[in-house]
Amino acid sequence: MVGIVSQAPGPISYELLEAPGSLYWLARNGKQPYTGQRGLHPDGWGLLWRQGGMRLEKRGRPAGEDPEFVQWASQIESDLVIAHIRKASNPRTVSDQNAHPFSRGDLFLAHNGAVDGLPQENPVDSENLLAWLAGRWDRTEEGLVSLVREARGFRHTSLSFLMTDGRALYALRQVTDKPHFLEYYTLFLLETPEKAVVASEPLDGGTWKALTNGTLVVLAPGQAPRRLKV
Repeated sequence: MVGIVSQAPGPISYELLEAPGSLYWLARNGKQPYTGQRGLHPDGWGLLWRQGGMRLEKRGRPAGEDPEFVQWASQIESDLVIAHIRKASNPRTVSDQNAHPFSRGDLFLAHNGAVDGLPQENPVDSENLLAWLAGRWDRTEEGLVSLVREARGFRHTSLSFLMTDGRALYALRQVTDKPHFLEYYTLFLLETPEKAVVASEPLDGGTWKALTNGTLVVLAPGQAPRRLKV
């Protein structure tokens, strides 16, 4: 997952295509470094960006083999972006519809992990997580923190997500406290004067800071990132 919030609309091709550890690279190579079994992420891609309103393109095809992914990533300019490449828990759910991010009303969510125990409205647990959040969140930061704490009661490998209401980007790292989950479900933040980028792993050799488990970061244009404890 990659989330970008910048001071002004700008290109996203570096983070998605050109960086040494870009999202395109990850789609073709898997997580690095990782002591467990590496896995490609061939089960779909999605790009969400703000351009007037929110725009969403997603496909069930491998990003690393899909010229549409390269085309969109090369041409988009925005100040709020969520990008995701999927490794499906259930290969039978691979489709355009089930690629991330998912949408529900004014909310969009990309998720990394597995969650059990949610109301089963949809075949993908990540979409069920969004439905659960959308129906309960009062759209305040305090309300979201409270909901995440409640969601920790569901059995999960990771609740980690990137979510937006079209105004701010909310980046959560919440992982079940087991060594192999903590190693795999990482989230890093890079801050520059022009933008803040949050990604599942560092995209390059910049000063990326690992988010500690149980951290919600709020990113909004014109504001410094704020970390909230969940």
